[in-house]
Amino acid sequence: MITHLEYVTHVAPEVLQSFRYRYRVGSKEEAFAVTSKWAGLMQPLPPQAYSALTANSRSITILVTTFSQGAPDGPLAEILAVLAESASRVEQPRREPLQIALRAYVGQKGPLYFKNASGGFYHRVEDVGPALTTIFEAVLTEPGIIFQINTFGPLPAAPESAFPHRQFAFIGELQSYWDKPQQQARTVDTIVRLQRSLTESGVEAHYANYPDVNLGNWANAYYGRENYAELQALKRLYDPGNAFRYPQSIRLPD
Repeated sequence: MITHLEYVTHVAPEVLQSFRYRYRVGSKEEAFAVTSKWAGLMQPLPPQAYSALTANSRSITILVTTFSQGAPDGPLAEILAVLAESASRVEQPRREPLQIALRAYVGQKGPLYFKNASGGFYHRVEDVGPALTTIFEAVLTEPGIIFQINTFGPLPAAPESAFPHRQFAFIGELQSYWDKPQQQARTVDTIVRLQRSLTESGVEAHYANYPDVNLGNWANAYYGRENYAELQALKRLYDPGNAFRYPQSIRLPD
């Protein structure tokens, strides 16, 4: 039983600046080329900044946000300039108080048919090139399929954490949306096929906060073999009756 928690708090940033760029793509090869160029630009991204690439139908949108209050300078300014060079559309930058700016990212209200799943962790998009071209082909040809890659790390080491994937530079998200219940089977089958393609490309690490019951070997994918063994030992100590259980809960040791 947890009886005491201590938190180290940080002052929240005052503002959020956002920059958005759109690119038209007509083939999976063009989509991969835009993605590869974006990923190559992200290495010098400052720690107070973040970027996401979203492929949806025949367009790719790149978002860059930063907590910096002043005009972008240094590496960030250089990155934004390169992104703007080949963009089909450059949206007006936005600078807003943090609480107001965050409202743009709260998601859609109301009922929604969807299935989202982890697209895996990786160091470079070239490491999973065959899978990404398969994914981009599905995005281009199948309605409702969206693929997103977010900048991630590397992050400072945290030896006491059960999360083992802090060294990766990127994290992917497979997303699917449909309008009618009868469209579900086809769309979900596509996500399963794309997950298989990622596995075949060597993606083994996944994010536990994007859980999916179709993910094989989920324990190692989420936690790593050593961390999962330690979590099982804690499970045996604090929950020997397995009161806390769900399809991907920590299992008791054999």
